Amino acid sequence: MSRPKHVQVYLQQSRLSIANSCKRHKAIRDSYNDNNLFDAQLQLFDYDFNNDVIESEFPTVYPVARPEV
Repeated sequence: MSRPKHVQVYLQQSRLSIANSCKRHKAIRDSYNDNNLFDAQLQLFDYDFNNDVIESEFPTVYPVARPEV
């Protein structure tokens, strides 16, 4: 079992990694917007993943029968 401090450090490092991925993602979008031949301007993504995390916790197996109300 890991000590709480070690897990806290890991979570901080993991969050930084996610933030860096979002920064790279935005840089790619910015570069495309500046350089594409179609005069397209892609919108910035919403980097709030809270709803994705909540949705991932929903059940993935549902009963065959409809629940009674």
